[in-house]
Amino acid sequence: MLPSPGLKKILAKIKKLKASVTISETEIHITIDLTHSNLLELTPFLYILLNKYEEDFLIIIKGVPYCLLKDAPDHLLYKKAPKINYTKDNICRQCHYAHICPGWIQDTPTPRPTAVRYLPREIVLEVTNRCHLRCPICFGPYKKFDMSWNTLTRFIDECVDLGINDIRFTGGEPLLYKQLPKAIAYAKKKKRYIIVNTTATFLPSRIKNALVKYADNLLISLQGYSPQTNAYLTQSQDHTTSYFQKKLKNIFELNQIIKEVRIGTIISQTLIKNFHKYYRLISSLGIKYWELYRGMSPPLKKEFNVSPQDLSNLINQIHSIKSRRKAILIANPVPFCITPNHTLNRNVLYGAQSDDGHSRLIVDVQGYLKPSYLISKNLGNTIKQAWHHPFLEKLKKNDYLPSDCHSCDSLNLCKGGSRYWANLTYNTYYEKDPLMKCPTLTTTH
Repeated sequence: MLPSPGLKKILAKIKKLKASVTISETEIHITIDLTHSNLLELTPFLYILLNKYEEDFLIIIKGVPYCLLKDAPDHLLYKKAPKINYTKDNICRQCHYAHICPGWIQDTPTPRPTAVRYLPREIVLEVTNRCHLRCPICFGPYKKFDMSWNTLTRFIDECVDLGINDIRFTGGEPLLYKQLPKAIAYAKKKKRYIIVNTTATFLPSRIKNALVKYADNLLISLQGYSPQTNAYLTQSQDHTTSYFQKKLKNIFELNQIIKEVRIGTIISQTLIKNFHKYYRLISSLGIKYWELYRGMSPPLKKEFNVSPQDLSNLINQIHSIKSRRKAILIANPVPFCITPNHTLNRNVLYGAQSDDGHSRLIVDVQGYLKPSYLISKNLGNTIKQAWHHPFLEKLKKNDYLPSDCHSCDSLNLCKGGSRYWANLTYNTYYEKDPLMKCPTLTTTH
């Protein structure tokens, strides 16, 4: 893609402020030497660049600590450079990025910022195990059990005390949780950002009214592009067109009245072979945000067992659509070395940022915390205790990953792929993701 006059103008201003800029058809790399550049003057132009052009280019900003561009960690590449003096003080040790940041540059004239708070970005409440579907790829236990009201409010209150803004309600099917309207009202009263996961296969008026009033973000599961494929992929007993159309009607209506509605689809052979049929259906519903997920619940049937070549095929299909400004991502862990095209991977893969305890924790229906939906390690019964649990601290450090990972520009996003699949394949969480195209690890466990 050729740079537009507007992009050229922004890059010229960044260069004028003593930052180095290189641009290709797909990437923009900005290198900043904080001992010579005034980041306070650069910051407004960097954010203009990101806000206007991050969907068209892979934008990497080098040489800037995470604490100086707190809203753009996905774009930062900050590694030790030769002949530069770094220090890690108490502020650094309290930072969310302490595990991967080399420290503060001693010789920079830029004012010392506060640390990025070392807290989960999001807490997920599994409010019920109950669900009316039996999807073969689902990781939820089929038990009729609800989270107690005292447990739910205790965790919401701890989020408030710690300053954690995002709270997600999931299940099972959270719309079956009788106290859901009361629960999201309670969280909203505490001024939290409310996310609800649902299948949207039914929508009682009292639930719909509560979602409209209190929910900020809905993630709706949609597995098929037709009544037949949806019934097949969810093992639903209702193959009728009317059942599927009712679900689509609910999605369409919710998208008109909720600020942000996303669709979530598990990657399957059906999806890969019919990607554009899914895309046309989702576009017809007015949905902008479509998240795809690598299957995470074995034993995987052939339908959900996708190879690296299958994923490469899908990534290319997604990229062809994203060029038309559709927000489509593979949103759970897939190693960034799955294809040799670095820019393509960065534009399509979200990595492990939201999994394995890197930025959020899951509260089980019985009230204990775990790193992810499928890693059931009991981390304790308070958020603060769980976030500092030795198991999680080791998982987040990434020290066990091969040297190829530590020299990769995408490690901060990729995190070495899925810790769940590493454990499933090698019987330890501290191994490589089986999809990674890098040397086998030789760590001591």
